[in-house]
Amino acid sequence: MTAAPTSGLTEQSFRLDASGSTSLSGSITQYEWDLNGDGEFEAPGGAIESTSFSTAGNKTVTVQVTSQGGETDTATVRLTVRTAPPEGDVGVSIDGGAQYTNDPNVKLDLVWPGMTATARISNDGGFRAAKNLAVAPMVRWVLDSSGAERLPKTVYVRFTGTGSDTQTFQDDIILDETPPVIASAGIASLASASSTPKLRSYRIKVRASDKTSGVANAQFATDKLKKKLSQAQKYSATVIFNATSKPLWVRVQDKAGNFSTWKKLP
Repeated sequence: MTAAPTSGLTEQSFRLDASGSTSLSGSITQYEWDLNGDGEFEAPGGAIESTSFSTAGNKTVTVQVTSQGGETDTATVRLTVRTAPPEGDVGVSIDGGAQYTNDPNVKLDLVWPGMTATARISNDGGFRAAKNLAVAPMVRWVLDSSGAERLPKTVYVRFTGTGSDTQTFQDDIILDETPPVIASAGIASLASASSTPKLRSYRIKVRASDKTSGVANAQFATDKLKKKLSQAQKYSATVIFNATSKPLWVRVQDKAGNFSTWKKLP
């Protein structure tokens, strides 16, 4: 039996050819195939079959032939199957290409050359303390972190097994673990009641800052336990808040997702 190719990708078709089988006692009358390597022959097929695999690994395919006189013999081929890469340019993206994160635990989106076996990943450009992971469209990774900081972090990746093991791909993201700060906040005025009964518009002045990613949103609480929270809304120096009860607390969120401490409104 021959196979073409002998190495390929998941979901790729492999052509298996046992037509060269011969018998001194007569012609070949039956071909039976074990296409999944479980040791059992499936329903009889032809001299030429094809198969594919949904998972990567070293695969075994066996054919059993029966002659006109009832004699049998088997032949086996071993196939190498690698995970097919997703569409797109070869490389790595952290958290889907995000600019900021407040969590060192990130997701790496990988696109690798065909027939790649592993991805070698490191937080260091010299690949010290690198880890070898099986290629997958998404792998989890931990950025270097030393606590509350605001520094860009770079992840370096090499794809091994394709003849270009030293080619390096990289992406960076700003790890912002420092929350924003509210300098002052207060209700500037109460607008006139709207057409909806009991719904009022509060004009609230908020002065906040964030050193790295910038202030993105503002959120209000209308109870002392801070369980009744408003939807986060875009931050500006003056925020309009519509509610049936007066806002008691305010906090802001930066673009990395960090929240400030709550500030009580006078």
